[in-house]
Amino acid sequence: MYAQTSAIDTLLQKIFTHALMVRNELATKANLNVTEIEFLATVFLAGKQLSVKEVSSQLHLCSQAVTKISKNLRSLGLIATHKSLVDKRSTLISLTESGQKLAQLEKNKREVLLLRCLQTCSIDDIDKFCKVLSVVHGSLHDLMRTDTENVAKERFTADSSFSFEVEMNGRKNLAAG
Repeated sequence: MYAQTSAIDTLLQKIFTHALMVRNELATKANLNVTEIEFLATVFLAGKQLSVKEVSSQLHLCSQAVTKISKNLRSLGLIATHKSLVDKRSTLISLTESGQKLAQLEKNKREVLLLRCLQTCSIDDIDKFCKVLSVVHGSLHDLMRTDTENVAKERFTADSSFSFEVEMNGRKNLAAG
């Protein structure tokens, strides 16, 4: 079992090391930070216009941070923004031609990185790694489902307590009045 863990650790270390090198190299060449590169990649991989809310959700950033990043990328000519026709409060983000080229370059580099990492591993290592990922995916799915159920129970309990307090306060106010 230790040998399997060691092989997977080595593979993960290679992937993360190469990933950081590629991200930093691209960010340096484009004069962008890693978050801005991820922003472009998110919109590119969506294949459609995204709202600020969608980008912030996918990148786990607040909408203010996404707005700030989008202003910078817009000033560099990498993205275009406009108000949604459906919801005037929503801003839609799309890549310009320059942004698409840069995002495609990022995608190509990621694919090359993955191929390089996979070429250094045996088929057995890759198979073990895929099994581990499958177990992790299943565990995360179960954890998220359990967490969602617990949050729903907590909200129900909090809502019930709040309703009870409001009802009791209302009765006290009626009795006092």
